[in-house]
Amino acid sequence: KANRSKRRPKKKRPALDLIGKPCPTFSLETLEGIRVSNAELEFHPATVLNFFAPNCPYCKRQIPKVEKLRGEYESRGIRFVNISQKMKKTYTPDQVQEATTAMGSNLELAIDSGNKIGRRFKVTGFPCLFIVRPDGVIDHVIAGNKKNIREVVGEKLDGILLRETGAEPTIAPSSSTPKQGVE
Repeated sequence: KANRSKRRPKKKRPALDLIGKPCPTFSLETLEGIRVSNAELEFHPATVLNFFAPNCPYCKRQIPKVEKLRGEYESRGIRFVNISQKMKKTYTPDQVQEATTAMGSNLELAIDSGNKIGRRFKVTGFPCLFIVRPDGVIDHVIAGNKKNIREVVGEKLDGILLRETGAEPTIAPSSSTPKQGVE
């Protein structure tokens, strides 16, 4: 047909291929000098690695949602780390810290100079959040700023905590199924 609507092909998210696979080898240091690497994964029931860019508009909407999750799960041993990436513009560590503070984030913060670690995790867009189990296996990946990120990540973390510690869920399941999508 001549008047077919032109649809943009759905973007391939290579990071999603890592679900159920061992976490790529990585090692970073937070701005506070605390190590974030494969070796530290075993000390937490789960580690949430959130790759973002300070100048990414979707990240600016996603990071406050992740901060709320941190507030609910950090006391239960879940580690949350924002990993800053470069997107067209290079930021100094102070500028990255300033940007995340403006977004309301208190997550640990590491800077991946040159996006080397991001490439290992197959990050091709921002934000890109990984939930990694203590055995080093990637449990879940969320590419983009999903409206229901709190529910999805909360459900995954509750499942991990239940398996690891027998702890009760933090977020009660909602009565309706939220729609997935990028804001």
